[in-house]
Amino acid sequence: MTNALVKGADGANKRERGRRLQPDTLKILTQPGATPGYTTHIALARSDQAENGKPVCLGTDGSTLIRNQGQLCKVLVALRTLVSTEYGRQGCSDPHAAQALFLAYAAVEDAAAADDDQYVRTLDRWAPRRLPGLGKDARAAALAELRTHPVEITSRFLGELLGLTDAQRDRCEFWLAEPVDLSPEDKAEKLRAADRQRKEQKRRKAGVRPKGETLALARQLYPGASRATLFRRARKLNGGSNA
Repeated sequence: MTNALVKGADGANKRERGRRLQPDTLKILTQPGATPGYTTHIALARSDQAENGKPVCLGTDGSTLIRNQGQLCKVLVALRTLVSTEYGRQGCSDPHAAQALFLAYAAVEDAAAADDDQYVRTLDRWAPRRLPGLGKDARAAALAELRTHPVEITSRFLGELLGLTDAQRDRCEFWLAEPVDLSPEDKAEKLRAADRQRKEQKRRKAGVRPKGETLALARQLYPGASRATLFRRARKLNGGSNA
């Protein structure tokens, strides 16, 4: 009884201490630009971003906004991989596809250079070698058009500009671009299937048999057994007891 009273008093003290240390979430959520329904640190971050005039995480088209250096570098790597995978060592000789790749690469480098004064551009060296379908004059015209009308780099913009399919996205691991041939419903189903596969691989790695396999094996070994007996024998086959 004494131990129970001590533990109860200790729990009450911890709860009281937690209330004293907890920040005033309502005050934070009432700041300009804060988003109700989010936790404290997210609300603070969104408030700071809104006050600084920066986008939160989504572009005007509702898709993921690609803006930090890590994401931009991943897009450049994915663009290089896309050219190598889809067009081989000779590069892209199709003028329309080459122009789309050039615009995507140039837009990403412009965003990276705007955020980092020491960023070293590689477009002038990469494009002539890997995009032979786009001549020097065409590259200059496309670059002038891009500088005249800057674009917002989002996952949907990249997917639509490149005409990226779901198969190409998987082959090139272009995860920051949305495929044009995948509806939101298909995308959700694909994510669920990938999650099921991941969990199944985790179970296999832990030595757990596929669902229903042990019970099917018990039915083969004990064809005349009752349902309750089959479940007990299946539990035994899985390493359990009470068989």
